[in-house]
Amino acid sequence: MGEGWGEGDREAGCVSRVTTQTQRFQNRHLRRTVGTIAERLGLESSTITPLVKRLESAGLVTRARNPEDERQVQVRLTPRGREIRDECGCLGEELLARSGMTGEQLGKLNRKVQALRDAVAR
Repeated sequence: MGEGWGEGDREAGCVSRVTTQTQRFQNRHLRRTVGTIAERLGLESSTITPLVKRLESAGLVTRARNPEDERQVQVRLTPRGREIRDECGCLGEELLARSGMTGEQLGKLNRKVQALRDAVAR
């Protein structure tokens, strides 16, 4: 992997949890802004920006200014980024299986954790 990756990021050729979440969100949306990715993951843009830069350095995404709004930075997966997505695609299924919960139960838990995070942040 490219420079700037931590030891935990290199494990088994994979990336960190937040980086993986960033990439998974990007997988579902062909072109998203850094702000949109941050909002969806419940993080600040200032947290996402260095992660996206590391993904770019590793050749997994590209960044470009939105020609319609120069304040926005759009992020896209590269072909290599799509390969990684395909290789790690079963991660969600594995986590669901190991959790012992149904998808609905896990979704409810996720919403409760997000509500807690939002309440604490106020």
